[in-house]
Amino acid sequence: QVCIAPEYVIIHESKKDEFLSLIEEKINALYNSDGAGLDKSQYVPRIINERHASRIKALVDDATKKGATVVCGGGSDIADRYIEPTVLTDMSEDMEIMNEEVFGPVLSVLTYSSREEVLDIISRRPSPLALYVYSTNDEAVDYFLTNTSSGSAVVNSNCIQSGTNPRLPFGGVGSSGMGRIGGFEGFKSMSNERSVVHQPLDRFRDILIMLPPYSERYNNLIMKGLK
Repeated sequence: QVCIAPEYVIIHESKKDEFLSLIEEKINALYNSDGAGLDKSQYVPRIINERHASRIKALVDDATKKGATVVCGGGSDIADRYIEPTVLTDMSEDMEIMNEEVFGPVLSVLTYSSREEVLDIISRRPSPLALYVYSTNDEAVDYFLTNTSSGSAVVNSNCIQSGTNPRLPFGGVGSSGMGRIGGFEGFKSMSNERSVVHQPLDRFRDILIMLPPYSERYNNLIMKGLK
């Protein structure tokens, strides 16, 4: 339930099966190492209230009805506000979860074959508050950072730009918010910068060039500026 938590992953199609296998393995290693079940884990928190638990469950149900595959998880107990950590794949654009903020432990996995496909998937949605690039290829990292827009971006990690570092401005872009908080940048965003021009009276004549009748020289300057 964090605004900068990843909601969907776009991974190259050649790595999909390996990724899905690893993520299921890691979920169990992190949250079910004793084998008691994810619902018994002290590390799996509950959703803030039943309304939001029901909302997240409805997003998962809608996705599965429209063809999504549950890789792991999918369970829930609304009375307990429990949503099982869930990974979905075989996603499509008509699924509500692909067009809504989740704010819950559900991750959608999409695939791509060309970099342009990644840009297309991201561009179909409002500019994200956060974008994460995982790669050891510096050229690939530069490509995705250069060709996308987001409030913040992290390479090879996530959520560490949470706004707690006073030297790192935090905020959104477009529909994910405007302005920045944190340190001096936060001070600037919360301030009203006012432009003040002080024209000495003894140089008032300098503005007369802008008043009619206009000289041929001034007309030429204006026409050049309009071209």
